[in-house]
Amino acid sequence: MRKRTRPGGAARRWRAGLALTGLLSAGACGKDGPTGPQPPVEPAGFQIELRYVEGTDPTPEQRATLERAVARWEEVIVGDVPGVRVRQPAPFACQRLTAPAMDEEIDDLVVFVEFGPLDGPGGWFGWGGPCVLRDSFLPAVSSITLDEEDPYGLTDPLMIHELGHALGFDPAVWQPLGLLKDPSDPANGRPDPLEAVADATVSEWYAEDGFGLPAGTPLSERLVVGESFGTWTEGPGEDELMSLIRFDVSALAAPPLAAILELTPTETAGDTGVIVFHDVLAPWEEGTVSWTTVPDFGGKIGAQFGTGFLSTCDPTCDTDLTFKVVDWALGVSENGLVVRQDGVLGGISSNIAFHTRHAADPGVRPKLRITPDTHFAGPAARAAFDELGGTAYDSAKVPVDDSYSPDRPGVADGHWRRNVFVQEVMTANLGASLSAVTIGAMEDIGYEVDHSVADPAELRTHFFHRLYGEPIAPIDGSGGPLYRIGPRGNFEVVSPGVQVRWEAEPDFPRRPRVLER
Repeated sequence: MRKRTRPGGAARRWRAGLALTGLLSAGACGKDGPTGPQPPVEPAGFQIELRYVEGTDPTPEQRATLERAVARWEEVIVGDVPGVRVRQPAPFACQRLTAPAMDEEIDDLVVFVEFGPLDGPGGWFGWGGPCVLRDSFLPAVSSITLDEEDPYGLTDPLMIHELGHALGFDPAVWQPLGLLKDPSDPANGRPDPLEAVADATVSEWYAEDGFGLPAGTPLSERLVVGESFGTWTEGPGEDELMSLIRFDVSALAAPPLAAILELTPTETAGDTGVIVFHDVLAPWEEGTVSWTTVPDFGGKIGAQFGTGFLSTCDPTCDTDLTFKVVDWALGVSENGLVVRQDGVLGGISSNIAFHTRHAADPGVRPKLRITPDTHFAGPAARAAFDELGGTAYDSAKVPVDDSYSPDRPGVADGHWRRNVFVQEVMTANLGASLSAVTIGAMEDIGYEVDHSVADPAELRTHFFHRLYGEPIAPIDGSGGPLYRIGPRGNFEVVSPGVQVRWEAEPDFPRRPRVLER
């Protein structure tokens, strides 16, 4: 795309104002006599206007930092966005601040700025994002709140980062455009953890040949595995107990980044034991399985965990089943798992029982804790990602922060994934590089951009999407009331909460699911 050169944003706006004042005071004359006042001429290119809310009086240094960030983004976004009329007669909530009433034509983006309290020194440095969207979903009004107790957090990268959110680097813009896939934040449509849809349990309290749906109160809350020394009924010809378990993963929009099976112990006996998982090789139904009809199972899958005194199961026994669940999500026949004791330890006295899906308390039922492979599906961003080396990346592109936690609102789903991007300004750990991928994302949401002004950038691509570390302290967040501009310029509430839900179709081909149930 051709590059367009324009003077800097702030200086250009002031010069235009002075020129207009001069014309009006002189009383402009045409060839045939005096003419009336002329309407202001809309400056060429993209305009970001900062407005400081009442009570915010930045220092000259702070103003300079903010204006440098404006100038940097006005280098990136070079095409004008159609002006829009807004009429909001009363002050309104805009992200974390209260914006004043508005009745005006906006060209192109108004960003309210406030220095206010967030969480004290050393925590959140800023909070920013859109609050009023055009029909195109591009923001018309946004806001940034900077923590007044973190004066040293006001850096050039931070302000570029916050203005990026204000411009629409945000799930509130990505979702309605179908660009955010497989979100990790429940507020953005992440599905609840999957529960076991069927399990079969063996116990002395059930019929001798029974391996199906438990009958009776004691069994209703037990999924039993382990060696039997009179505690539970042994299977015919075997000195072990086992359970079948299965999940319905049809609700997954994409293969997960990680899938952890969570089992909650209800009781144990003996000294120690190792529980393992096997792939079930044939379909089965919970109510009809018996020792004579139990399906065959294959080799071990998933990690083992030792149960000794439940020390590794506090409060749950968790095992990684990611690659098996990926197979299921891609449409491979899913017959579930056999949960059993490791045969290598056949001489060790141990028994363990877990709560089943029949437990009265839903919180202790078996679950798959899914970490979705959250990603941004815009073609320009993906092309830029590949040019930086992303062709070697073997998961969904472009990877987005998937670290949802209720203690870190507004971080997941709205930043690049930090263990893939190195020092990128739009990651949650705030690098300094405004990369071609970010510029591509801005093109994908609807801006005309200049790709030639991208900073050099670097990716980590080899298996880094499978590595997990401690969550970093958040730099910023976003989320608040969201409005769209109505036909008369009025604000129509889209979402009164932190984020907004939209449905989006998957962006990758799916193999047909073949489930024999």
